[in-house]
Amino acid sequence: MNNKPQARFSPALSLSSTVMIMVSAMFPVFIACSSKPCCGGYSFQFQLPARPEKSKDVSVEMPVYKISAKPFSREDAKQFIGTFGVVRSQEMEIGKGNFQYRSAGGDSGIINYFGPSSELSYYRRNTPTWGRDGKPLDDRMIRMKTDSLLKKVLGERAKDFSFTNVEKSRMSTIEDTTLRDEYYFGRYVMKLNNRHVLGGDFQVRAGFGANDMPAFFSFRDPARTQSGVENVPTRGAVWDSLSRWKKSRNKPVCLRFSSHPDMPYITDLAVTQIINTYVEITAPPNGDSAPAKVLVPRVTVVATARLKRPREPEKNQTTFPLQDPLVMYFHFPCTPSLGFCWPDGENEVFLPGVPGRAFPPPPKASLPPPR
Repeated sequence: MNNKPQARFSPALSLSSTVMIMVSAMFPVFIACSSKPCCGGYSFQFQLPARPEKSKDVSVEMPVYKISAKPFSREDAKQFIGTFGVVRSQEMEIGKGNFQYRSAGGDSGIINYFGPSSELSYYRRNTPTWGRDGKPLDDRMIRMKTDSLLKKVLGERAKDFSFTNVEKSRMSTIEDTTLRDEYYFGRYVMKLNNRHVLGGDFQVRAGFGANDMPAFFSFRDPARTQSGVENVPTRGAVWDSLSRWKKSRNKPVCLRFSSHPDMPYITDLAVTQIINTYVEITAPPNGDSAPAKVLVPRVTVVATARLKRPREPEKNQTTFPLQDPLVMYFHFPCTPSLGFCWPDGENEVFLPGVPGRAFPPPPKASLPPPR
């Protein structure tokens, strides 16, 4: 069993990043080199914060959940859009298990429980934009306003969600070509058993425009059924493993980031957070049953990387920008169906006493396309 951690570019749990990069698990993210010719004179610095906890436990047993669609009722939908002041609306079916509600005032609510997303969403097509006269808001003020909107809509359930990051939409016009803030959004992920749930199926996204008027609200909450338990490492055990890797003589001399056309070198790799999480995987078919989405417990290491091109681009040469810093996510223990393992090259990172359970990777056809 492979207990190496694995790298995945995920929606921003670091609670700061707003960029998501999807890459196919059939291609490695890192090229690890241990020779000077391969490294071309480049090496990388590895930074590790203080140990997150003093517990001596190396593993803990946590529930595993199967994800399934939650059939919201029409009453749920009407109560949901009623939170935004929509009293009279027209209902129409837009697909099996999917209904849309529209009001004369431009409000629209959608109830969607076809598939595992199980989403209730609201948007208002004529919400005034923040506009050219509105003073741009900083992230702290945006979060205050989306926190208020979250509590208004979800009530007591708001405490089950944790803020992750701020997003902004911007616009320009023919008359005014300057990009100006249009709408502001806050993204939140669910907390389950004191662990953050990563993935697109368990989150809230709330947005507003001018005069704090709600412009968009998406609430995803599929049904969960416990399907087993799994031993996972503690945050302290993961930190110990990374500390051993940092001191190892066998770790790579340099690392190259192969998901960029220029394959730049990683000059700095810094761990910023070590978080208890749940992640979504696709479990293999069991007999005649179809593959199922499953929530499995993991410990997620959030790291930032600094990149440098092997050579400076020539004059007038078209280049792709380098994300600086590049935010990456590594899950312990390694789960091949999610992507990539820690770039140690020599299997130096290991978690003794943590049996875990690794699912085989999905078939190539079901992998997300590179972006």
